[in-house]
Amino acid sequence: MKKFLQSISVILLSYSAFGQMSTFQIFDDNGVDVTGGTYNYAGPNSPSDPYFKYTIDFDIRNNLSLPVTSKVKRIETGTLTGTSHYHCYGICYSSINAGDDYIFPESTDAEYLDYVVIPGGDTSILNTYLKPYTGVGIASFRFVVFDDSNPSDSAFVDIVYDIRAFTGVNENDNVKMALYPNPADHTTILDFSGSTYSNSDMIIEICDMLGKKHMSYSTSVAQGKLNIDTEELTDGIYFVSVRNGREVIKTTRLIVKH
Repeated sequence: MKKFLQSISVILLSYSAFGQMSTFQIFDDNGVDVTGGTYNYAGPNSPSDPYFKYTIDFDIRNNLSLPVTSKVKRIETGTLTGTSHYHCYGICYSSINAGDDYIFPESTDAEYLDYVVIPGGDTSILNTYLKPYTGVGIASFRFVVFDDSNPSDSAFVDIVYDIRAFTGVNENDNVKMALYPNPADHTTILDFSGSTYSNSDMIIEICDMLGKKHMSYSTSVAQGKLNIDTEELTDGIYFVSVRNGREVIKTTRLIVKH
């Protein structure tokens, strides 16, 4: 019965997104409108690295001239055993194993009360994460943003992950990455010396233990080194990830200690 009601919920949410003009639009990290569409992502799993994760960020736009109190729910539409997932919208939630919670948060969950007020004509960031671990196959999710005072006013985007088995022979081996000093106080240097990666266009992202993104840089292997300002980061452990388009190709830890 619960699965049946959940399926009806998905259908109604889909209908609201297509049946009427929504207050919200959803854009990917390239500024492409993906409202009501599918965002595909492919990459290897990480059987030996429990910290490795795939990050997909979206901008949620409020098309009204007045502020809107928005909420986001995640629907696991395709379960991939051996993976976990979570998202951040205003706050970051704890990781959930695949198949453990079909819809999060539901109205009975304490987290359902969480919300983000988006000013008129402005945007808010939705961060989504998948930890592939040992999973191989397809994992898929629907993220729905809706108006707290009118839940039928909603928009969604589907994410489909194609996770393959890590063979040990891929682009990761071509990126030689070192951080120094580490621990860092005011600054650290990301050194690419010795890398033979063929695609020079990369995005460097610094996230905390909960997956919240704090910094993002555009760079290339050809530049050799990148200075990262850690002055505004609080003490703790962070993860520095190298991303090529939609694929994370390298992740390493950074410790900040002032």
